[in-house]
Amino acid sequence: MFELFGNNSGTSPLNEYVQLYNGSYYRKSSETFHDKYNLLRNSSQVPFQVCNTFKYSPADWTLYELQKYEYTLENKTCNDLYRSLFRNEVLIYMKTEKRPQKRVKWIVHTDGSITSLGCTKHTHDCEPGSFYDYERQMRIDTPPCCRHKIMEILERVSNHLNEYNVSYMVVGGFVISYVRSKEILHSDEDVDMFIDTHHWQTDIFRNKMNELTKEFGYYQNWRMSDKKSMAVKYSKLNWNGLGMWDYTIDSKKIFRVVTHAPSYKADTMVPPFLVSMNNVVTKMPHKPEAYLDKTYGPGRWEHELDCKKKDRKKCA
Repeated sequence: MFELFGNNSGTSPLNEYVQLYNGSYYRKSSETFHDKYNLLRNSSQVPFQVCNTFKYSPADWTLYELQKYEYTLENKTCNDLYRSLFRNEVLIYMKTEKRPQKRVKWIVHTDGSITSLGCTKHTHDCEPGSFYDYERQMRIDTPPCCRHKIMEILERVSNHLNEYNVSYMVVGGFVISYVRSKEILHSDEDVDMFIDTHHWQTDIFRNKMNELTKEFGYYQNWRMSDKKSMAVKYSKLNWNGLGMWDYTIDSKKIFRVVTHAPSYKADTMVPPFLVSMNNVVTKMPHKPEAYLDKTYGPGRWEHELDCKKKDRKKCA
């Protein structure tokens, strides 16, 4: 089982840092902007490796500074841990991932600010998503910095669609997130969205996607020659982001999405309704539970999985 080690006497409780984080600023290159998505978990929900000057959460890829790190203040175990977190290496327990990377993606400073080390426009996306670390006997989640990029793109696209009163909905794991906890799953590595074909085919939609791509440096990728599917990614290198498909409803009231199975009864999906997820206002299918039963099967989506098994790089 996971072992806490090191002497943390005299340090502040972790919830102080979580509270600071919730009202803090996130460092992105030379810019700062208010981070409202609250993607770090409460300290009671995840084990930590605890030392005198820092705490490390393997599940969240996050290091919390308790004070300025100094070699002389730590024992050998903590010093070895600290050095290992900042090495670029292929992590052998991530069997699907061969790119060298650091074990820490976010540093939460004592003033609540955050430095990102692994989720920028110049780093690769968090390809493996969640996986099970057999050495620590625990699930490792998608880094919060990568989930942050997903939420940022979702918010900007949803704002546009809400402004024009478009019928759209987030689907897949994001619906599971809503039904379970009203918060993004810690295993999510992307978001999928269905958009009414009547808006999809307009210049307004195409122009808006081009504006977002240009203004924020996103990468836009049309996946099919018939333009029925596209993705908005954080950058050409970092593919965390949003996948979109247009949907139609036929004369028999069947809701269909090209390349997607199954089809749905129209009243399962529309009209969608507004929800707030991690402070992002977006839309859900009309009957979320019925959608999930049809998509995943009854009894196969209600409970959180530990990711000991993987199916197409997803928790199974």
